[in-house]
Amino acid sequence: MFCVIAIPFIVFIVFQWSISASFCQSAKNGLGYNAPFWRNSEAVAWVGSNVSENEVLYSNMPDAVYFILKRPLRYLPPSKDEQAVGVFFKHLEGEDNPYIICFKENQRVNRLSNSEIEEINRDYNVLVIEADFPEATIWRVK
Repeated sequence: MFCVIAIPFIVFIVFQWSISASFCQSAKNGLGYNAPFWRNSEAVAWVGSNVSENEVLYSNMPDAVYFILKRPLRYLPPSKDEQAVGVFFKHLEGEDNPYIICFKENQRVNRLSNSEIEEINRDYNVLVIEADFPEATIWRVK
């Protein structure tokens, strides 16, 4: 009878302890956009230091950059929408010194990726790489 009560109780205690330990670790390091990946992002820091508030900034993860820098950004177009991508690249030519901060391939984001920007830019030839970091590439209109 003791085992019938003790084993489920021990399993429950171990489960609760593991949840608590995981929560404490997450609270210590941060979650979401407050996680070390975002807080320590060299690319986001570079944008904060080198792109003025007056310059237009696009991103495939604008909400993350906004969370860190507290400045407005615009979304890159969806990667599957060829018409929107074409309009976007034509629009870039008319913008006054826009920048793109594009985070490396991320399956959760359906916006243009670095490899797609490189491929499309071969046709339009309007962008140059301003800075490249392990987590993101910064593009600028020529």
